[in-house]
Amino acid sequence: MPADRTAQDAFEAPLVNGDVMELPVRDPEAAIQAAGGNADLARELFSAFLESMKPYWQEIRQRHQAADWAELRNSSHRLHGAAAYCGVPAMKAAARGLEQAARAGEPAEINRRIQSLEREIERLVTFAEAEE
Repeated sequence: MPADRTAQDAFEAPLVNGDVMELPVRDPEAAIQAAGGNADLARELFSAFLESMKPYWQEIRQRHQAADWAELRNSSHRLHGAAAYCGVPAMKAAARGLEQAARAGEPAEINRRIQSLEREIERLVTFAEAEE
């Protein structure tokens, strides 16, 4: 990501080849900052976030399959909020993009954003497994 772009810019950015704007999977410094400078807390939050991925994804998929855009927006918003405290900028941006698409109620864009979020979940799980 160019130095003059921030993660906030990427929330509003379009998908590039179906993915968010090449944000990193993990930003440990941002996680520590979000945890008030406490590295141990940052690790705990990240671990809890990883454990919550499956339930978040199941809920989002259910809302998507039911075409319940209001609840999909709410679920995406919760995922976005959780990601904000864990130093996972690509996941945060993907969740925000899905939230915005659900708010607009545009099925084609929602489908693209669901696919992007699924890729980010896969990237995050792969990253976490490699860190173990």
